[in-house]
Amino acid sequence: MGNLYWKFHGIFEDIYYYVTALPRFILYWGEKSPLNLYTFVKWNIKKYPNENAFLFKEEVLTWKQASDKIDNYSGVIRSLGLNKGDSFALLMDNRIEYLLLILAAVKSGTIAALINTTVRGEGLRHVLNVANAKAVFIGASHLDKFNSSLTDEERGNLIIVGIEDQEQVPSNIQDLTNLEKNSTPCDEETTTFKEACMYMYTSGTTGLPKAALITNERAVRMTYFGQFLGFNFKQSDVLYNTLPLYHATGLLYCWAASLRAGNAIVIKEKFSASDFWSDIQKYQATIFPYVGELCRYLLNSKEVPEEKGHKIRRISGNGLRPDIWEKFQERFQIPGLPARHRQHRRHHLQDAVGSTRGRPALSGHGWLLVRRGGLPPTMQSQPGQHHRRQVPDHAAAVRLQTRTCLSSRAHSWHCRQGRTGLVQHRQADAGFAVLVH
Repeated sequence: MGNLYWKFHGIFEDIYYYVTALPRFILYWGEKSPLNLYTFVKWNIKKYPNENAFLFKEEVLTWKQASDKIDNYSGVIRSLGLNKGDSFALLMDNRIEYLLLILAAVKSGTIAALINTTVRGEGLRHVLNVANAKAVFIGASHLDKFNSSLTDEERGNLIIVGIEDQEQVPSNIQDLTNLEKNSTPCDEETTTFKEACMYMYTSGTTGLPKAALITNERAVRMTYFGQFLGFNFKQSDVLYNTLPLYHATGLLYCWAASLRAGNAIVIKEKFSASDFWSDIQKYQATIFPYVGELCRYLLNSKEVPEEKGHKIRRISGNGLRPDIWEKFQERFQIPGLPARHRQHRRHHLQDAVGSTRGRPALSGHGWLLVRRGGLPPTMQSQPGQHHRRQVPDHAAAVRLQTRTCLSSRAHSWHCRQGRTGLVQHRQADAGFAVLVH
């Protein structure tokens, strides 16, 4: 019965996705659509001008205040000589300026290259060269690493703008705060769905970091996935984000998806297990994302009073191991259902699996796998279904590590229980695969 349930459940998920997405495909998601991340911001400025939009430590910006900052930063970008299609690098820890500079880039038609803060040396030179960056906006605490990684000539070819963080901006570096005071907002550039929005990079654990081009289309579709199949944000929600903003999970699946609702985001520089629940209580957060071992770190930390009586109503992310799923939900009182019901009902702790920077994860639907409901051992290797959708540039082919378990039926492939596979990239015109549980 369990396998039969998940087959019908997968069909229901497919129908839900297409029914909710169909109007967008028809009305808004054409190749020449001007929709982008800044579009959502303009809606929020109009609807919620005096509601909180960004919180960082003790700093709070409303949507109107954020709008003024975005205008000023777009003027700074233009004053540096960057025009539509030019790129600049962002190298800093999580902070409000990071998100506002991305939005200013979208408004000005420029492209932000989001640099992993752990990259240095040859890797840092590589990502800057690949992006053809003309400028870099850098947190002051990263300047030593930046200076030691590039030659004098390489630094001389870049416009360097510093942002005060844990350290002060040196006097020989242009300070964003000072540039902002004298900036004149630029006019909004018209862009289309197929134009570049930003560059993201792999971490570089297997060689040099590899760039992934994120178009406006992929960014917008990721916000759709994050909102309607992940978090279901409401304007009254407070999102607490500790994930790095140079990765798609924290930036697109999480924060950008929240732009659709206009709720506030609390930005944490870096994840801290000791600060986590006190911050949740301090900011009255209602939603947070996770990735990798974040939940395990929290589960292994000592109990604190703040982990009880919070307002968290939903969490979503990827990489949550099944052996800690139920323990995590029970200890931290994440809203859900008794264990005996979790295999057959949706609840508010969800896990999505798929590379955040990989081409399949950001193409077409914008996702690879969603598990709804709990993840007890009985759910492991449940049959899933691959749905294919035509894409104009690249496709992902599924090649299994064991004997093939795919039986082709038109455009739908079924994977038998117990088989695992590796998603690989290839040039093709046959579309790509999406796995739904």
